[in-house]
Parts: sequence; C-alpha cells; structure tokens
Amino acid sequence: MKTVKKKQNDVIKKEIVFTKEQLVNSNKYRKYRDFISSFMSDTDTISIKELDIKIKNFYEKEIK
Repeated sequence: MKTVKKKQNDVIKKEIVFTKEQLVNSNKYRKYRDFISSFMSDTDTISIKELDIKIKNFYEKEIK
C-alpha cells in the first residue's frame, strides 16, 4: 500500500493504492482473483475505488 497524489481540476488528492499482489491475496477480493490477475500487470497499482468500478463494469456487461 502506498499513497499517490492525483491532480483533478487543479486539486491535488492523495489516494491509497495497492499492488496486484496485495489485491490477489486479500480476502475482500478473493472471488475476483482471476479478474485482477488478468487485467493488472505485476507493476500496476490501483485504488480500491477504481478497482470496484472496474469489477462492477466488467461483471455487469450485457452479453449479446
């Protein structure tokens, strides 16, 4: 876990981000391990908010 600064609309926000390894080993995301492993590289980091959005978007896609 580390903190990164992101600039949005001239406002700098600190955000906690996690590595792929941390997320794959977490209990909270146990059922999404395959998904996380497939879209993240070993050097990527992502916030919980961003990850939740990606998971939601992926699993709510309509199959045509």
